[in-house]
Amino acid sequence: MLVNYIFCVDKQEVTIKFTVWLDRHKVTIIILFVYTKHKREVTPTGCEEYDRVCRERAVLARQLQEAKMALADVKTSWSGQIASLETQVARLSRQAGEEGAERRIVEMEKKEMQDKLQSMAAELEKTKQNLINSEAKVRFKFYLIDISFLGLLTQKVSASV
Repeated sequence: MLVNYIFCVDKQEVTIKFTVWLDRHKVTIIILFVYTKHKREVTPTGCEEYDRVCRERAVLARQLQEAKMALADVKTSWSGQIASLETQVARLSRQAGEEGAERRIVEMEKKEMQDKLQSMAAELEKTKQNLINSEAKVRFKFYLIDISFLGLLTQKVSASV
């Protein structure tokens, strides 16, 4: 577990940002402390325009602080979502790598099988040719035997006549 933190002090606020890494998951926590002067009423000075601007400024300062707190909440939420997406990307990347490796293995096996098939087809063709040659030799030998046998028969028939 790795923890980083940033501590910022402004005139009216203190922001503490913690970034925590658990395994490969990043979690960011933002804590915002706001120091405001709780003046519900602006002390009148006698100048209406100035008093109106002071009241307006107080309202805007309060709205700004609320917006900063809402932004801090959104940042925290987004950092969680970003961490989740980063985890998904890492998982998908790892999965794509594994599937790519499996695909390469299957392609190599396919190529080996194709080469083996071609080799066996060539060997079969050679064996067929050898068989044809052997059959021709056998037929030729039978032919020679038949001729020899006929010759012997002819000689016996001639000798007996």
